[in-house]
Amino acid sequence: MTRIALFADLHANLPALEAILQKTGELGVDRIISLGDTIAIGPHPGECLEIIRRRNVECVMGNHEEYQVKQISSAEHPQSMSDGEIAHQIWTGKQLENRDRAFLSTLPYRIEERIEGLSCLFLHISRCLTIRKKL
Repeated sequence: MTRIALFADLHANLPALEAILQKTGELGVDRIISLGDTIAIGPHPGECLEIIRRRNVECVMGNHEEYQVKQISSAEHPQSMSDGEIAHQIWTGKQLENRDRAFLSTLPYRIEERIEGLSCLFLHISRCLTIRKKL
């Protein structure tokens, strides 16, 4: 049986990521998948991405990754985003290196596959809401 660990909305919380990886190691997990929003809000976006790349954690793109890929600015942003959120996204972008942005730009919006006979769809909730609205 394949053991898969899922987490979402890490938001650059390095101690939380370290705890997740320690626990998944103890449990003998086969795959680890981040369901998006690995960066932003918290203080360690670059460090979290470095560990995720090094540990080969699979990731889907959340809205915070998408903001960085699209290089959100004070001029172009979602209408629902407050001035504080815009400032924080700009700060997050300044913490990232080019290799971080390159990595983020490769993330799929969804991982869809059959696992041991089960159809599985892994995506960030904002993507789920978009898909649901289209149905």
